Amino acid sequence: LAFFLSFVRFFSPISPPFLFQDGGGWCYDEQDCYTRSFTFLGSSGAWPARKPPPGPIFSADSDVNPDFHNWNVVEIAYCDGASFSGNLDDYIVVNNKRIYFRGYRILEYVMRHLLDTKGLQGATDVLLGGCSAGGIATILHADYMRTFLDERVNVKAVPFSGFFPDTSNFEGQNWFHDVVTSVYKMQNVSGSMSTSCLAENQGRESDCFFAQNAYKYINTVPIFLVNSVYDSWTIQNIYNVTKWFPKNQLDRLVPFLNSKAKLVYNLITKTKTWQSEGNGGFLNTCVSHCYGCCNPTGWNQVEINGTTVKDAVGNWFFERSNADIKSPPPCQFSTSPPYQCNPTCQT
Repeated sequence: LAFFLSFVRFFSPISPPFLFQDGGGWCYDEQDCYTRSFTFLGSSGAWPARKPPPGPIFSADSDVNPDFHNWNVVEIAYCDGASFSGNLDDYIVVNNKRIYFRGYRILEYVMRHLLDTKGLQGATDVLLGGCSAGGIATILHADYMRTFLDERVNVKAVPFSGFFPDTSNFEGQNWFHDVVTSVYKMQNVSGSMSTSCLAENQGRESDCFFAQNAYKYINTVPIFLVNSVYDSWTIQNIYNVTKWFPKNQLDRLVPFLNSKAKLVYNLITKTKTWQSEGNGGFLNTCVSHCYGCCNPTGWNQVEINGTTVKDAVGNWFFERSNADIKSPPPCQFSTSPPYQCNPTCQT
């Protein structure tokens, strides 16, 4: 099955499970998915027998990871190209090869396998997480994953770099909206979305596949977003700001990025989900992606009001008194060097 188990212990109160969904982008059309099917992001045939956890949040060293060093890490490997959301009964044929879009069913079978053979039913605490495509998968499917567990289990979710805004690029075009809508239809994603979201968005059901909409409907799992409002993947791909950015437009760039950063912050914090007790986030300004979970500097050195990601996630999960789990409005870039307004960001 599609996961790597980092420790040999069965899940228990002293070794709880951290279920982490891998990322790796999406495939955007049938030909793209066909090409992807020959890689480790499209087929388990290319996976290694063992795979070390990819960052400090998974470390068994208590100095590096004081709150979660003794947890069992289940790294749910990623190969469906749609954030574990594909739910198509039939396969498609591309260049005489069968392609399956069944990531949502992979997620179901992983959960059942962990319950049946790995002692997941004995866990008292469960942390759900993921980064990038796995981060948005966590937003999309946290409530679904929670349904497999007893109501007495303490289940929480921490998506990293999974909040991709439905917005226009620098040229005023909303390329990303069309792509998400196309993937939604191609992979029959409707069968894996929040039923409440679908009911309230009739005629535009594919909107539920966007993080900013799915986030609003999370209602059974406390959630803590670790996300940059200047996310580097978003800047390059959704905003189309790359190394080929026209030099004669540079005077407009920082104001544009600042306006988008404010948009992302508002899309998150103006919701009932963010404002609900037990939910929060670490919304920073580092130009980075998956920096919080999977880079030592992002985990242990980037600060907001003197608190690192490492401390913020632990404070939130363990409900430590006097801990502020909702980060304040982030600073904004300046129009002159060094541009970055948070000196602890090293990106």
